[in-house]
Amino acid sequence: MIDAGDIYIADIGRDRRTPVLVLSIADFTLASRRVLIAPAQVGKQTAELPPWHIPIDGQVFSVDRARTVRADRLLDRVGRAPPSAAMRARRAIRAIT
Repeated sequence: MIDAGDIYIADIGRDRRTPVLVLSIADFTLASRRVLIAPAQVGKQTAELPPWHIPIDGQVFSVDRARTVRADRLLDRVGRAPPSAAMRARRAIRAIT
């Protein structure tokens, strides 16, 4: 079951696979067959991160680049965000919407 806080490798189009943080809850995925995700940033990270960039295990997920993808585009579950990181992601969504 895909749920908020899961980290997956996802096919986000153009043969590009990247780690993503799942932002949507399982009920949303079941009803829509889509998943709201925050992709991992590519490239150099700045020392000071804005609140909508969520660091987890050496990667930074960009809530400001959130989008939905079909649930079948999530390929492999590779981890789970700590509860504190999942809470920061929820706060970031509220702050930018």
